[in-house]
Parts: sequence; structure tokens; C-alpha cells
Amino acid sequence: MIVIVMAVAVLLVPSKDKEVAADNVQTPIAQEDIEEDSSLVTEEVESTQESSKIKDFKSYLEALDKEIGYDVLKENLITGKIFNEVNKMQDRNETYSYMIYYLEDKRKILKDIISKLDSLRDRIENSEIYSANQNLYMAAINMDYTVLYLMDAIKETRDHDTVSRSTANFADKYSKERDKYIDKFFGFYKFQVEKQGIEDVFGLIK
Repeated sequence: MIVIVMAVAVLLVPSKDKEVAADNVQTPIAQEDIEEDSSLVTEEVESTQESSKIKDFKSYLEALDKEIGYDVLKENLITGKIFNEVNKMQDRNETYSYMIYYLEDKRKILKDIISKLDSLRDRIENSEIYSANQNLYMAAINMDYTVLYLMDAIKETRDHDTVSRSTANFADKYSKERDKYIDKFFGFYKFQVEKQGIEDVFGLIK
């Protein structure tokens, strides 16, 4: 009788190997579930890409503000504040090193603006807006060159108490190019703002 009870007890206790095997059993994932999950991810990616497309002027302005910021554009590209600040520094007899440091910092900001305007081009689907963005991009490039030659002029003044004619001419050349592209951009900008009745975010229309 005792032997029978023990035999039954042994049969009722699962072996260690059986427990491990049971733990390793995984519920198979249906192929339909995998395909469904994959399609959902694809739809989400396509939806994100579609929403990032720039199809009209309003969405372009929103992209400008989000990627760069209106204030950053005004401070570094549009109002000519950089030159006014340098003039004030000269009036205050600031050191040449201080002015060069200020301009070097501005060039870093301009490089970032140029990079972001360049990346925006890939998202624009409207030819007129693409052209407007290109004008702003070219204005930023010419502003960067203007600042570069302005820095050179300050360095020459520091080192030789004079500014070479070529450096001054280059700074003037790129400044005029910047003005040309800015005028093109804001000609289109003003037309769109007035036509569509959207907000004048740069405060140019009186």
C-alpha cells in the first residue's frame, strides 16, 4: 500500500525538465498580426512625412517660426541690427577683440539659419514658396559673407590701423547682394500677407 502511494506521488510531481520545457513554450504570433503592426508603423511614418510637407505660405511661416524663429531672423538677418550694434561698439570705444567675438557669435547663428533654410527646401511643394525660401537662403549666405569681411576689416584696423580697399569692397558687395535677396523675399511676403489676410509676423506692413 505504501509503495503504491509513493508511486502515485512521483507521477503527480512534474519533473524539472518538464517545467523548463513548459516555461520555454511561446505562443506563436500570427502572420496577420505582424503584417498589421507593420502596416500601422508605415502609415504613421507616411502620416508624419505628409504633415511635415509645406504646401502653402501659411504653413511655410509656421515652419520658419518652428525651425528658426521669427525673432532670430529679425535679429540676425532682416533688421540690420548687427551693423547697428557694431557702430554702437565703436562709439563706446569697445576693444577690437570684443567686436570680433560678437561677430564670430553672429556667424555661428547665421550658419545655423542657412542650414535650416536649406533643410526646409526638401519639404516645400509649392514653386513660389520654394523661390521665396531660396531668396531668404541667399540673403542669409550673403549676410554671412558680409559679417566675415566686416570681421576682416576690424582685424586689419586692429593690426595695421587701416582697412584695405578690397576688404571694404567685398563687405559692401555682399551687403548689397543681401539687400537684393531680402527685397525679393519681402516683395513676395507682403503680397501673400495682404492677399491672404494672414498675420504680418515681421511687422513690415503699415
